[in-house]
Amino acid sequence: MWLTILKILIALLAISGICILCGQVLYTLMPVKKSTLVQKFIAGLLFEMAVYEVLYIFMVFRYVSLGKLTFCWMLVTAVTAAAGLWISVKKNIQRPYAVKKKFKKYLSDINIYTIVMLILICAYTIMTLLYQQEFQDDAFFAGIASTSYTTDTIIRYSPYTGGEITVLRYAKYVFSGYPVMIASLARVTLLRPIVVMHIVIPVLMIGAHYILCYMFAQMVFRSRHKSEIAMIILCIINMNSLYVINEMSTSAWMFVGAWYGKSILSNVCIISLWYYLIKTNDSSVSGYLGPKGWIIIFIADMAAVLSSTFACIAVLAVSFVITLFYFVKKRSWFNICGWAITIMPMMIIMLMTYLLRYKALF
Repeated sequence: MWLTILKILIALLAISGICILCGQVLYTLMPVKKSTLVQKFIAGLLFEMAVYEVLYIFMVFRYVSLGKLTFCWMLVTAVTAAAGLWISVKKNIQRPYAVKKKFKKYLSDINIYTIVMLILICAYTIMTLLYQQEFQDDAFFAGIASTSYTTDTIIRYSPYTGGEITVLRYAKYVFSGYPVMIASLARVTLLRPIVVMHIVIPVLMIGAHYILCYMFAQMVFRSRHKSEIAMIILCIINMNSLYVINEMSTSAWMFVGAWYGKSILSNVCIISLWYYLIKTNDSSVSGYLGPKGWIIIFIADMAAVLSSTFACIAVLAVSFVITLFYFVKKRSWFNICGWAITIMPMMIIMLMTYLLRYKALF
C-alpha cells in the first residue's frame, strides 16, 4: 500500500514537472515575456494530451503496439522537456536575483484568503477521490485501458469477451485516445490502469480545473485577492454539486467522476480553450498572446478530442461563438482565418467518425 502511495506521489510530481517544462517551450515560442508556473503547467498538460492524440490517430488504424505508441510519446516528451529545462536554466542563470526576489514576493503576498482557498481545494480533491462513482462507461474506459495494458495493443481485443476486434467495433470512440493514454501512463508510472484512472488523473484534472478558473478570475478581476475570494466561492459551490447530480452539471461531473472523458472536456479543455481564445483575440487583457496564440488554441483543440469525441461539437460551438464576438467587435478577418485553420482537424475527425459508424453498420 505504502509503495503504491509513493508511486502515485512520484508520478504526480514528475508529470507536473514535465508539464511545466513543456509549457516553458510553448511560452518561449509564442513568445510571452511574463508567465507563471501554473500557466506553463496548463500549457504543458494540454501539449502532452495533444501530442498523444496526434500520435494515437496515426497509429490506431495500423494496430501499432501500445509499447511503440508510448515510446514515441515519451520521446517527444523527453525532447520537449529537455528543451524546456535548457531554456529555464539559461534564463535563471542570467537573472538569479530576480527569481529569488519574485519567489519572496509571492510568499509575502500569501494571506488568509490564499490559505482558505488552498484548504478548500485540497478538501474538495479528497472528497472527490472518496466519492467517485462508477458509471456504465467506467467499465468501458477501465476495460480498454486494462486490455491495452495487458495485451500491449491498441483497440485490438474486446475488453468484454477477449475476442479479436477491429476499430469499427468502437467507431464512436475510436478517435478518442483517452482510454489508451491511461494504459500508457500506467506503463510509465508502473501503476495499474485503474489506479491511474481513479487517482492520478483526477488529482491532475481537478488541479488543472482550479488553476484555469483562477487564471480566468485574474483576467476578469485583475486583483489577486478578488480572484482568491471568487475561487473560494466556486469551491463551495462545487462541493454542493452533489445535490444537482441528476442534472449532471459540469461541477457534478467532476465531483462524481473527475476521471471521466466528458468531465475532463468540460472542466479543463473547454475552459482552457475559452481562456486562450480571449487571450489571443483581446489585446486589452493582461498577457495578450496575439496571432501566435492560435498555436496553443490548436493544441487545446486536439487535447479536447483526446478526452472525448464529443469535443468535435463542443469545441466547434465554443470557439465559433467567441471568435464571432471578436470578429464583430474588431472587424478583423484574421481571427476568422485562425479559427477556420485550427478547427479543420475537428471537422475532419467528426466526418471520419460518422463515416466509420456508417461503415460499421454494413
